[in-house]
Amino acid sequence: MSTERLNQSSDRIKESRRTVLETEELGVSILEDLHQQRETLLHSHKKSEEEENSNFIPF
Repeated sequence: MSTERLNQSSDRIKESRRTVLETEELGVSILEDLHQQRETLLHSHKKSEEEENSNFIPF
């Protein structure tokens, strides 16, 4: 009986480790996506400011 409980506990630990690794991979993927989106937004903002400044006509 104790061997069976030990095996069950070991299986739960292995499954938990798999879940942790999958969660970590998902988190890394999300952070990479967010970084890329930030870079895109910063680039767009810079381009928008450049266009706005080039169209500025002082009085």
